[in-house]
Amino acid sequence: MRTRTSLALIVGGSTLAVIGAAVSFIYLLQPWRTCPDDDAPAGCPMLPDDAVILTMAMIVAVLATAMAVAGAAIRKRHSG
Repeated sequence: MRTRTSLALIVGGSTLAVIGAAVSFIYLLQPWRTCPDDDAPAGCPMLPDDAVILTMAMIVAVLATAMAVAGAAIRKRHSG
């Protein structure tokens, strides 16, 4: 049972970490934005709603990474 739980933690955490990192990266680049002051969309100021989404994606990425590491530690402790 613990092996299955640790595997779920590793796979689920890794998946969520990748999704959180991808969303964070996309929101940092802001490819959908245009601003008259700068040619690059990343130079435009971020809107408050975009900042909330970026913050949440970064939090999810960090917590999911911790979840995957915890699953790996549980798996290592019970396999050896």
